[in-house]
Amino acid sequence: MRRRADHLPTVAALARLGGIAPARDLMAAGVSANAIRIATEDHAILRFRKGWYALFDLPESVIRASRVGGVLACVTAAAHHGLWVPDDQRLHVAVPANGSRLRSAADHHKRLASTASDVVLHWSADHRAPYDLVTSVADAVACIASCLGPDPAFAVLESAMRKGRMNRQEARDLAARTPRASREVLLLAGDLSDTGSESLLALLLTRVGIPFRQQVRVPDVGFVDFLIGDRLIVEADSKAHHSDPTRDRQRDAAASAAGYRTLRFMYSQIVFDRPAVLRAIRAAIERGDHRAA
Repeated sequence: MRRRADHLPTVAALARLGGIAPARDLMAAGVSANAIRIATEDHAILRFRKGWYALFDLPESVIRASRVGGVLACVTAAAHHGLWVPDDQRLHVAVPANGSRLRSAADHHKRLASTASDVVLHWSADHRAPYDLVTSVADAVACIASCLGPDPAFAVLESAMRKGRMNRQEARDLAARTPRASREVLLLAGDLSDTGSESLLALLLTRVGIPFRQQVRVPDVGFVDFLIGDRLIVEADSKAHHSDPTRDRQRDAAASAAGYRTLRFMYSQIVFDRPAVLRAIRAAIERGDHRAA
């Protein structure tokens, strides 16, 4: 029985190549064809596409994109980078403009069906380094803008800025290379939104000209998502971090005791029923809920 240590040179060579590589490059790195075959048979490395090998600890989405014949892109790449992303369970893959012999994400023995609904191809003229497995944060945002529209791209960009993955200058440079409709939206991005819900609500308020402040500390309450005027608190619940109803009611009660009015919106409202959200906020402003007593 072969021991795991027998495969260490093969695994180490593959790791040096970025965790994924064709057989020819493994052999150029000093690994014999026989060693590759044995390591594959013993499940030390994964053969995910004809002539291509990967380490088993690579994310499944990376392996699936590579099996298709490209790299992670768009929403899938943004999720890989740890950013907030809109609901989209499809695998987004960037492939060369002259790409051919694309395979199924699940089975490299099968061709990628033209009717495959779980894979979105993004044809690109960009010639990347051989083992780039995931498009950059900036490229992912730009792709989202063209694929899903400027609003989701804005939310993902704000997530990247909040997490320190892009700074303001990089965000401006990104916006400059997108079409005008997206550019005008992306240039509004900042780094104060903790969630996509907050980003989308901030964008809505900006568009209709309602001034607001974000991440404002209210005594006895803590930081609130938005403060309109002096007294109107607006909270945007996240899809990923389901709020604690008890804690929310305690915060709302504390805010009320301090003279504040709180409006709280669910993720689904902000994404799918923005007119209703806007009506509620405007009604509160018309009543003067935003003004100090």
